[in-house]
Amino acid sequence: YTHARAHKATLDILSSDIQQRSYKKMKAVDMQTRIELELRGKDSASIKELNLDNCRATQIEGLTDDFQSLETLSLINIG
Repeated sequence: YTHARAHKATLDILSSDIQQRSYKKMKAVDMQTRIELELRGKDSASIKELNLDNCRATQIEGLTDDFQSLETLSLINIG
């Protein structure tokens, strides 16, 4: 069980690193579009982490009460 948990944590870190590198290559998109891309077809209620770094927005938009499981929200360099 502990080994499986450690393996999953490693995969999560690798996945996050790959996402971060691909975000740097992406052109800035508006926040609503970015949220849709982050969801990747998942239900918003199941999302625990949402990275909206570098998206274009003058205010937070598109985040609703549907994101009930959200634990981490990153909004670095939005504007």
